[in-house]
Amino acid sequence: MTQYPLLPPDAFYMPVALTYGAAGFFTAHEFGHSYDTGGINFDVAGASREWLSIAFLAVAVERAACIVAQYSRYRITELDAAGVPPVFADGAMTLNENIADAFSLRVGLGRLRSAIAGHLTSRGVGPANPPLAAVFTDEQLYFVCAALVWCIKRTDANLRTYLANDFHAIGRPRVLGSMSHSPGFAAAFQCPLGSVYRPEERCKLYGECGRGGARSGRAPQMVATETRSALLLLFVLSGLL
Repeated sequence: MTQYPLLPPDAFYMPVALTYGAAGFFTAHEFGHSYDTGGINFDVAGASREWLSIAFLAVAVERAACIVAQYSRYRITELDAAGVPPVFADGAMTLNENIADAFSLRVGLGRLRSAIAGHLTSRGVGPANPPLAAVFTDEQLYFVCAALVWCIKRTDANLRTYLANDFHAIGRPRVLGSMSHSPGFAAAFQCPLGSVYRPEERCKLYGECGRGGARSGRAPQMVATETRSALLLLFVLSGLL
């Protein structure tokens, strides 16, 4: 995650949004597994035990079900063919990776905002690359970079094997799914309500009110763990930069 192509040799001179959108996204993604259906079974000390309240687990189950349903609606258009039944993504099999992606986008964006407002002001897209600043803002560039890492060309045979065996969603559903329930993405690109990337009903995770329960339903230990994860991500990226 800290090597090319996620962290190219000239990363020290690039707009910081590119680094956070690539290496930062993957780093935060791994932290995000602390909140998937397996990670929540471990407490802040790393011990496997039943430490979450019934109310919190009910919220987690409901929100996870929303993610499963969302991704299962995505048709794999690369396999569309006349006379062949459509193929859809497997939201259940890819659930934990999709949860980690949602966490990653949120935490990475927050760290990017803090960095640009603080010690990395000179690495904003404006000072670091004025021509690029005419096309993208820092936050837009962050999301574009996070999406570009999933640009992969596959044969039909390889794609079918991947869909049947891999716990990660393929590129297009992975980008569409994670970004369409990111308020930060909708704000950065000013997506109108009801559009593809800002649906009227979207899945919500990590402290948001709405579908799946209110903020008060979160376990206090989970808040502490999320805070430490975000800070550790900041320290890691600060060391790289």
